[in-house]
Amino acid sequence: MSQENLDNFLRTLQRFREGDFDFWVESFHEEGELVPLRAPIEGTFRGEARLREFLADNADSFDAFEPSYDDIRDLGDRILALGRLRIRGKEGGVEVEVPSALVATYRDGKVMRLEDFGDWQKALQSVGLTA
Repeated sequence: MSQENLDNFLRTLQRFREGDFDFWVESFHEEGELVPLRAPIEGTFRGEARLREFLADNADSFDAFEPSYDDIRDLGDRILALGRLRIRGKEGGVEVEVPSALVATYRDGKVMRLEDFGDWQKALQSVGLTA
Protein backbone atom coordinates (compact mmCIF):
# COMPACT_ATOMS: atom_id res chain seq x y z
CA MET A 1 0.00 0.00 0.00
CA SER A 2 2.98 2.25 0.59
CA GLN A 3 3.78 2.99 -3.07
CA GLU A 4 0.09 3.62 -3.74
CA ASN A 5 0.02 6.24 -0.98
CA LEU A 6 3.11 7.95 -2.35
CA ASP A 7 1.63 7.96 -5.85
CA ASN A 8 -1.66 9.35 -4.50
CA PHE A 9 0.16 12.09 -2.60
CA LEU A 10 2.20 13.15 -5.62
CA ARG A 11 -0.80 13.06 -7.96
CA THR A 12 -2.95 15.05 -5.53
CA LEU A 13 -0.20 17.62 -4.96
CA GLN A 14 0.16 18.11 -8.71
CA ARG A 15 -3.59 18.46 -9.22
CA PHE A 16 -3.78 20.97 -6.32
CA ARG A 17 -1.03 23.04 -7.97
CA GLU A 18 -3.06 22.95 -11.19
CA GLY A 19 -6.14 24.25 -9.37
CA ASP A 20 -8.12 20.99 -9.41
CA PHE A 21 -9.48 21.43 -5.91
CA ASP A 22 -12.31 18.95 -6.41
CA PHE A 23 -9.69 16.24 -6.91
CA TRP A 24 -7.94 17.40 -3.72
CA VAL A 25 -11.17 17.21 -1.69
CA GLU A 26 -11.97 13.78 -3.15
CA SER A 27 -8.51 12.52 -2.09
CA PHE A 28 -9.70 12.64 1.53
CA HIS A 29 -11.47 9.77 3.24
CA GLU A 30 -15.05 10.74 4.19
CA GLU A 31 -13.85 10.93 7.82
CA GLY A 32 -10.56 12.60 6.86
CA GLU A 33 -9.31 15.81 8.39
CA LEU A 34 -7.00 18.67 7.53
CA VAL A 35 -4.94 20.30 10.28
CA PRO A 36 -3.36 23.41 8.70
CA LEU A 37 -1.00 25.82 10.42
CA ARG A 38 -3.97 28.03 11.27
CA ALA A 39 -5.79 25.21 13.10
CA PRO A 40 -5.19 26.83 16.52
CA ILE A 41 -7.36 29.73 15.30
CA GLU A 42 -9.86 28.06 12.95
CA GLY A 43 -9.79 24.47 14.16
CA THR A 44 -9.49 21.27 12.21
CA PHE A 45 -11.24 20.93 8.85
CA ARG A 46 -13.08 17.60 8.83
CA GLY A 47 -15.35 16.37 6.06
CA GLU A 48 -16.06 17.65 2.56
CA ALA A 49 -17.95 20.81 3.58
CA ARG A 50 -15.18 21.97 5.92
CA LEU A 51 -12.45 21.16 3.37
CA ARG A 52 -14.30 23.33 0.87
CA GLU A 53 -14.51 26.09 3.51
CA PHE A 54 -10.72 25.92 3.82
CA LEU A 55 -10.36 26.30 0.06
CA ALA A 56 -12.88 29.16 -0.07
CA ASP A 57 -11.05 30.97 2.72
CA ASN A 58 -7.77 30.55 0.83
CA ALA A 59 -9.37 31.95 -2.33
CA ASP A 60 -10.70 34.94 -0.37
CA SER A 61 -7.40 35.59 1.41
CA PHE A 62 -4.66 34.76 -1.09
CA ASP A 63 -3.77 35.50 -4.70
CA ALA A 64 -1.18 32.73 -4.47
CA PHE A 65 -1.17 29.60 -2.31
CA GLU A 66 1.48 27.31 -3.75
CA PRO A 67 2.91 24.30 -1.90
CA SER A 68 6.27 22.89 -2.94
CA TYR A 69 8.06 19.89 -1.40
CA ASP A 70 11.67 18.91 -2.11
CA ASP A 71 11.87 16.07 0.42
CA ILE A 72 9.03 13.53 0.27
CA ARG A 73 9.37 10.31 2.25
CA ASP A 74 7.28 7.18 2.03
CA LEU A 75 6.65 5.89 5.57
CA GLY A 76 4.12 3.16 4.80
CA ASP A 77 0.69 4.42 5.80
CA ARG A 78 2.13 7.95 6.15
CA ILE A 79 3.88 10.36 3.84
CA LEU A 80 6.25 13.02 5.16
CA ALA A 81 6.74 16.07 2.92
CA LEU A 82 9.19 18.85 3.77
CA GLY A 83 9.20 22.04 1.76
CA ARG A 84 7.64 25.44 1.65
CA LEU A 85 4.42 27.27 0.99
CA ARG A 86 4.48 30.42 -1.11
CA ILE A 87 1.59 32.72 -0.34
CA ARG A 88 0.61 36.19 -1.50
CA GLY A 89 -2.12 38.04 0.33
CA LYS A 90 -4.94 39.73 -1.57
CA GLU A 91 -5.05 42.78 0.67
CA GLY A 92 -1.49 44.07 0.50
CA GLY A 93 -0.06 41.78 -2.15
CA VAL A 94 2.76 40.81 0.18
CA GLU A 95 4.39 37.56 -0.88
CA VAL A 96 6.13 35.28 1.60
CA GLU A 97 7.50 31.78 1.74
CA VAL A 98 6.94 29.82 4.92
CA PRO A 99 8.20 26.36 5.84
CA SER A 100 5.73 23.56 5.30
CA ALA A 101 6.11 20.14 6.84
CA LEU A 102 3.22 17.81 6.06
CA VAL A 103 2.40 14.42 7.46
CA ALA A 104 -0.32 12.66 5.50
CA THR A 105 -1.85 9.52 6.99
CA TYR A 106 -3.69 7.20 4.60
CA ARG A 107 -6.33 4.53 4.95
CA ASP A 108 -7.70 2.59 1.98
CA GLY A 109 -5.84 4.90 -0.41
CA LYS A 110 -7.47 8.05 1.00
CA VAL A 111 -6.17 10.78 3.31
CA MET A 112 -7.34 10.27 6.90
CA ARG A 113 -5.30 13.13 8.32
CA LEU A 114 -3.19 15.80 6.67
CA GLU A 115 -1.31 17.95 9.15
CA ASP A 116 1.02 20.84 8.40
CA PHE A 117 3.46 21.22 11.27
CA GLY A 118 5.20 24.13 9.59
CA ASP A 119 8.36 23.29 11.50
CA TRP A 120 10.35 20.51 9.86
CA GLN A 121 11.79 19.30 13.16
CA LYS A 122 8.32 18.90 14.70
CA ALA A 123 7.11 16.93 11.69
CA LEU A 124 10.14 14.65 11.79
CA GLN A 125 9.65 14.06 15.50
CA SER A 126 5.94 13.30 14.98
CA VAL A 127 6.90 10.33 12.78
CA GLY A 128 9.81 9.22 14.96
CA LEU A 129 12.65 10.62 12.84
CA THR A 130 15.40 13.18 13.32
CA ALA A 131 17.03 15.54 10.84
